Amino acid sequence: MNTIEIEENLDQLVQDINTGACSLHDFPFRIMEAYSASRNEVAKLRMKYPEALVASDITWPKKLLYRPAVAGQVQNTVASLRASLIGKKGAAAKNAPRFLMSTDGDEFLAVDLKTGETSGFDRLAELPINYDFLQPMFGVERYKPAPETAADVRAARHMAKFHDAIKDANPTWGDEHTHDLNIFMTRILFCMFAEDTGIFPAKLFAKTLDREAMQIDGSTTKRVIEDIFLALDIADKEARRGQGVRSQRIAADFPYVNGGLFRDRTDVPVFNRRARRLLLEAADLHWDQIHADIFGSMIQAIVQTDMRADFGMHYTSLPNIMKVLEPLFLNSLREQLTAAGDNVKALEKLVDRISRIRVFDPACGSGNFLIIAYRELRLIETEAFRRLRDVKRKGQLALADYHTGIKISSFYGIDPVDFACETAKLSLWISQYQMNKKLDEICTTPAPALPLTDAGNIVVGNALRLDWAAVCPPANSFEVYAIGNPPYLGSAYQDVSHKADIRSLFQGKTKSYKDLDYVACWFLKGAEFCSSGATGLAFVSTNSIAQGEQVSMLWPALQRYGVEIGFAYEPFKWTNNASKKAGVICVIISLRRSCLAPKKIFGAAASRTVSNINAYLKDAPNVLIAKRSRPISSLPTATKGNAATDNGNLILDDLSRSQLTAAGVPDTFIKPYKGSSEFIRGLQRWCLWIEDHQIDVALKYPEIRQRLENIRAFRQSAGAQAKQFADAPHRFVHRPHQSGQALLVARVSSERRDYIPAGIEEDGVIINDNAVAVYDAPTWLLSIVSARLHTAWLRAVGGRLKTDYRYSNTLVYNTFPLPALSSDQKDALEEHALNILRAREPYIAHSKTIAWLYNPETMPADLLQAHRDLDNYLETIYIGRPFKDDAERLEHLFKLYARMTKVSATKAA
Repeated sequence: MNTIEIEENLDQLVQDINTGACSLHDFPFRIMEAYSASRNEVAKLRMKYPEALVASDITWPKKLLYRPAVAGQVQNTVASLRASLIGKKGAAAKNAPRFLMSTDGDEFLAVDLKTGETSGFDRLAELPINYDFLQPMFGVERYKPAPETAADVRAARHMAKFHDAIKDANPTWGDEHTHDLNIFMTRILFCMFAEDTGIFPAKLFAKTLDREAMQIDGSTTKRVIEDIFLALDIADKEARRGQGVRSQRIAADFPYVNGGLFRDRTDVPVFNRRARRLLLEAADLHWDQIHADIFGSMIQAIVQTDMRADFGMHYTSLPNIMKVLEPLFLNSLREQLTAAGDNVKALEKLVDRISRIRVFDPACGSGNFLIIAYRELRLIETEAFRRLRDVKRKGQLALADYHTGIKISSFYGIDPVDFACETAKLSLWISQYQMNKKLDEICTTPAPALPLTDAGNIVVGNALRLDWAAVCPPANSFEVYAIGNPPYLGSAYQDVSHKADIRSLFQGKTKSYKDLDYVACWFLKGAEFCSSGATGLAFVSTNSIAQGEQVSMLWPALQRYGVEIGFAYEPFKWTNNASKKAGVICVIISLRRSCLAPKKIFGAAASRTVSNINAYLKDAPNVLIAKRSRPISSLPTATKGNAATDNGNLILDDLSRSQLTAAGVPDTFIKPYKGSSEFIRGLQRWCLWIEDHQIDVALKYPEIRQRLENIRAFRQSAGAQAKQFADAPHRFVHRPHQSGQALLVARVSSERRDYIPAGIEEDGVIINDNAVAVYDAPTWLLSIVSARLHTAWLRAVGGRLKTDYRYSNTLVYNTFPLPALSSDQKDALEEHALNILRAREPYIAHSKTIAWLYNPETMPADLLQAHRDLDNYLETIYIGRPFKDDAERLEHLFKLYARMTKVSATKAA
C-alpha cells in the first residue's frame, strides 16, 4: 500500500468519525485497516474487543494501547494510559505497546514510547497528513537524517572561501592543475581533522603554520606546507632532511601517515595574504565535530560552485541510504547477530563473514553510501566483539585484543569527478578513525591511529565504460554488493556523451533504447556485474524504469544476464536532496542472480514477502506490457486525437473566432476543439474544420485563404509527413475524426487525481492529439476508463510527464485486461457512467471545472460516491468483491493480462 492510499484511507476514517459511521471504539481497528494490517489479525482483535465493551482499553500486543476519551480529556487519557504501564513485569512488560493513542473524535494524541515523540492535534482532520508518525506500528521506522551540525556547515563554507582564495592566488593554474588542487585540498582537510582528534598532537598543523610561515603575505606558506606533506610520507624521521624536508622542526614533529594520502608528489599552490589568513582561521574550527558522511558531500560543493547555495543538501539522507543497505545485507547480518546471542563460535563466524564483504558504489560521488555502509558494518562487528569480550570475562578466559577485520580497501567506488574521489577516500579514513575510537572502548590495547594501513579503492572514470569486475573483483570467498544513487537523466536532458554511453551498452541487446533514462545503464552494468559473480545490487532510480514503455525497452536486456529482483521499494517522493528536486518519484530496485531466496516489496507502511517481483515492481507474473495496435479486451478502437501541424493557423481562440465570424466566415467551418487542457480546465478553443468538398467555398473567404497559404508554406519546410499534406493545407495531418458521440480521455493528468479525467463529447467536437478519442463509443465505456482499476493500470504501465501521468491508447487502453461483459453488466456499467455524469452536471453548470471536481481536496462527496459505487460494481465483476488496495488490483490485472495474452498467442498460432 502506498502513501496516497494510506492518506485516502485516513481521510475516509476522519469523514466516518465526523458522520458517525465509525465509532470511537472502532477507531483503532480502522487505523489498522488504513495501514493495511493483516485482515486476520484485525478480525481477531475485533472479536476480542466487541463493540459492547465500549469503555474497554484495546491492546494490540507490542504495538498499541488505545483508550477512547471523553470530550476534552484526550491528554489526560493518554497520561492515564502511560501511568498504567508503570511497574509492569513479566509477560505484561514483554508485550508492552510501542504506541499509546486516544481520541475524542475531535482531538487526537499518540505517543511513541520507543522514541518519546508525540503527535497530537486539535483537529482529527490533520491525521492523514501526519500518517508517517504511526508507521513504526506497521514495521516502517521513521528515520532521522544524520544531524547536520553547525560545525559541518561552517567548515564547508569556510573551506569554500579558502578554495576560492587559492585559485585567485594562482591565476595560471588551469585544468592541468585540477588534480593537484584537489589533492592539496584533501591533504589540508586531513591535517586539520588529525590535529583536532588526536591523530596528530593537538593543533600541531596550525601551530606549525603560525610559527614556520610567519610572513603574513603568505610568501613562505607554500614552502612550509610542502615540508609538512613530504614529512608525512616518510616513515624514518632521521631520513626526512636528506629526502627534501627543509625544516628540522617539521621533520621531527610530524608522524608518518602512509595509506597513500601523501605519497604522490603534486604541486602545492602559492599563497597570498588572504589565503594564509583563511587557512589559519579554518584550522581554528572544531574539526573533531564533523560527520564524515555529511561533510564529504559538503566539501564536494567547494569545487562545484553551483552546489554552494545549499550546503548540506547534497547528500543522500540516512533514511534513503538505509533503504538500500538494510535489505541488501545489513538486516541479514543483524539477524545473524541476534541468533548468535553469546555463542562464541557463532559470533566468530559472523565476524569472519563481515570481514569478507566488499561494497562497491559505481556512482560514489563523495562517498556517503560507502561511509554509511562502512559505519554500519563496523557497528555490528563491534557489538560482536563486545559480546565475545563479555563471554570470555564470565568464563575467566584470556581476553583478546579485538582489531577490526573490515578494511577500507574493501570499499570501492567510481566517479568521473577527481575531487569527489579524493573526498571519498578522505571520508573513509575519517570514518575509520572514528569507528576505531568506538572499538577502543572494549579493547585492552587500542589500535594505533597511524600509520594508515590502507585506502578506499576509489577510481576516477566513467563507470559505464569501465569493467566493474575489474574495479571491484567478485570472488567466491567474498560477498560483493553494488549500491548507490546513479544519475537519472531523462532522454531530453542527455547530451551527446550520454547518448553514446547508452548506445554502447544497449545496441544489439534490445530493440529500442534511444528513449531510455540514463540510469538504465547502471542497471544493465549491474546485471552484468551480478552475472560475473557479484552477490547483488540495489540502486535508487526514478520510477520511470519500472513503468511505461521503458520497461519493455530495458528489461529484455537485463534478463539476458539471468537476474531477478530480490527486493524493491514502491514509488516514494524524493524530498531531501537538492540534486533531485522535491517531487521526483523514486524507487529502489535490487537485482541478484535468480535463486530461491525470499523476495520483498517495501511499501509506505509495511513490507511483504512475495513469490515474485516483476519489472513493474508488483507481485505478479513476469510479463512486459508492450504497445499494442488493437485492444487485448473486447473494447472499441481508441486513437490519438486529431493533429493539425499547422503552425497555429487552423486553431482559434475566442478572439480569432470572433474575427472570422465578423468577416462572414460561416459557423459550418468552425468547430469546438478539445484536448486534455480544454477538457480539464474548462477552456474554450476552436478550429477551422473544412471538408474536402467544402474547399472551394472556404477559399472565397480571404481570411481562410491567407491561413491556408501560411499552412502550405509551413508544411513545405517541415518534416516528411507534413510535406505530404502541403497541398491539402485545409486538412489536419492526423485526422481520425468521425461523426457522432465520442469518448475523450485526457492524455496528461495530475498524479494527485484518483480517477482519469474522461467524458462524453457530442457530435461536432474535434478532439485534438492531446487526448485519446473513442468514436461512436458506448456510454458504458466511460465507466471502464473512469474506474480506479483503470487508474491503477495507468499508474503501473503508463508513462509520465515529470510527475504527471501520460495516458496512451497503445500502451494503456489497448493493454487493459477486461473480462468479457454480459449485456446486463454493460447496462449496469452504463447506468454507473450516467450517475457520474449526473453528479458532475450541477457543478459544471456553476462553472466548476473537471480540475476542481477531481482535485482530491475539493471533489464533491456525491461525485466521489458515484465513483466508489462504480468501483465496487466493476471490481465485483473481476473477483466477486471489491479489491483491498491498488497492490491487489494490479496483482490480479497482471495475472489476467498474462492469461489473456497467452490465449491470444495460442489463437494466433
